[in-house]
Amino acid sequence: EVELVPMGTLAERMRAAGAGIPAFFTKTGAGTWHHLGGMPQRYAPDGSRAVVQASEPKPSRAFAVPGGGGGETAEYVMEEALGG
Repeated sequence: EVELVPMGTLAERMRAAGAGIPAFFTKTGAGTWHHLGGMPQRYAPDGSRAVVQASEPKPSRAFAVPGGGGGETAEYVMEEALGG
């Protein structure tokens, strides 16, 4: 099984695992297939481009934008630390 993850997110997942942090929120990937789900994970074996398995949506949460005094928020995606 292969999971496509941004490089900085992968590094943070490794760091979190080493520090005993089970999960964290990141803005990287918010609003993409990585966040919203639907990224193809398996195609039909007949050679067609039909997707038979797609990724599930990742949990997310809106947080106040740092330094944005106007009550602005941004969506952050929850990433789990790498498991052993």
